[in-house]
Amino acid sequence: MLYFALLETTPGSGRYAIRPGPIEAPGTLAALGVVAASATAGQGYGVAPCEPIGGVLDAPAPDGAEAGESYALLIEDDPAAGIYADAAQSVESVLADAAHVALRLGAMLGHRVGLIHAS
Repeated sequence: MLYFALLETTPGSGRYAIRPGPIEAPGTLAALGVVAASATAGQGYGVAPCEPIGGVLDAPAPDGAEAGESYALLIEDDPAAGIYADAAQSVESVLADAAHVALRLGAMLGHRVGLIHAS
């Protein structure tokens, strides 16, 4: 699945800016591992799953490492600037990877979405 990196604009701000260039990873947890390497000390990070062109992706069951992981949902609250903020909603990788669940929630809400690992 494809994702975009989200990095916190200022450590502790809770606002995340999208970064150019897609990341390909088998699941949300793996994508977060890639993004973590580019975050500075104390800077939050997340991922924005990409909506496929021309349809909905199959939503496979999460693999062993992904199964049961919990994420906070981010909503793009400033589309012109590509800024995401907490949506006060969480999703888990139970029946499908949380990225697929987040994409469906985003479609319902009419916003692009992102995920950060729940603490």
